[in-house]
Amino acid sequence: MSRLLVVEDEKSMRDLLALMLRKEGHDVETVESATRAQQQISDGNTHDLIISDISMPGMSGMELLRFSKKCRPDTAVILMTAYGSKHTAIEALNEGASYYVEKPFDIDEMKVVVRKTLDNRRVHAENEGLKELNRDLRAELTGRHGFEGLVGRSSKMRSILELIERVAHT
Repeated sequence: MSRLLVVEDEKSMRDLLALMLRKEGHDVETVESATRAQQQISDGNTHDLIISDISMPGMSGMELLRFSKKCRPDTAVILMTAYGSKHTAIEALNEGASYYVEKPFDIDEMKVVVRKTLDNRRVHAENEGLKELNRDLRAELTGRHGFEGLVGRSSKMRSILELIERVAHT
């Protein structure tokens, strides 16, 4: 089950999203402002995905996106707006938003966007885990098959070790 945070100043939209996402099996928390969401993040609450309106009183969804990416870069963010523009969409994606959705949106399309976003997040986390495992394996193999145990300081021995190091990658 994924933990989602819905940030929306309009109660009806907030309730609709929460209902839809809970029906999809997600653990959903809602707040009415980006400031409240920022407090949630600052307090250490972790979410897999934040879905936020852009235009809200006080702090904007774009500012929340920047804050979230700074504090919790692994949290995915979907931004929504009723006042969409090409410029805003590009800015949102450049700042790290996973998706940019214009209101009014189709419920089924939003479900797909949420599913894709969470799937991409999982794949990214798995890839990071594999990269770490790969680094650990390389370090272990280097330690196991290194030259630390060899004895010999003659120029011929050094030449042989240098040759082995040059061709080892091939």
